[in-house]
Amino acid sequence: MKLRVLPSLLLFFIPASQLAAQPASNAQKFSPPTRIFRFSYSFTVKDIPSEAKRVRVWIPVPQTDQHQAVRVLAVKAPAKTRMTQDPEYGNRIMYAEIQNPVSGKAEFNLEYKVMRREYSRGDYAQLERTDQKPTVVLASMNRLVAPDTLIPTDGKIKELAVEVTGMQNGTVAKAKAAYDYLFTNIRYDKTGTGWGRGDALWACDAKRGNCTDFHSPFIGMLRADGIQALRYRLSTTREQGKR
Repeated sequence: MKLRVLPSLLLFFIPASQLAAQPASNAQKFSPPTRIFRFSYSFTVKDIPSEAKRVRVWIPVPQTDQHQAVRVLAVKAPAKTRMTQDPEYGNRIMYAEIQNPVSGKAEFNLEYKVMRREYSRGDYAQLERTDQKPTVVLASMNRLVAPDTLIPTDGKIKELAVEVTGMQNGTVAKAKAAYDYLFTNIRYDKTGTGWGRGDALWACDAKRGNCTDFHSPFIGMLRADGIQALRYRLSTTREQGKR
């Protein structure tokens, strides 16, 4: 079995009453309460036009929260970087601005040290026993059931939600049904073109793509069924101009 590293963050929200802490298993009792990892995150911005005057790059940075402590150890970049924050969701973003790039590419490398704390809300069977039907969406959460440009909640996605999740009762059961459907019907395949945009309709038709192409129809089906789901995806953009 291959381990897939997913660069996108995907959350769906379950009522707090379903997330009561469960007794630790024997295996968990003897697991270390914390573990420390070192990560290297590298990428290259390619095919920078020769006439470009400014290239702006946004880099996703892991969050420090109650479950993990993240420290950036080193940054190698062709320009000075600074830490910023997404105003809508509060995610950390590293920003770099390359003036008058002299080559057609820009290479970046970030080194992290992460201390991860043990965190468990129980397995699927435990969640299922306390599963609840989706509740009324609070006004503050309306954004998480609304459609996006590439994630509609009507048309084909709505029809798919009715077919796949409509017969299920409870948030957990609906989410599992959507997951099982996509895992069975879409393959992880980055050949050719079209993949990687997070286009839910394209992914359903092509039945292939990368992690963001899996996430998009999953989110669309949940939102079409009244379940809050959050999408987090950052991209690199360029501003071009004449010298």
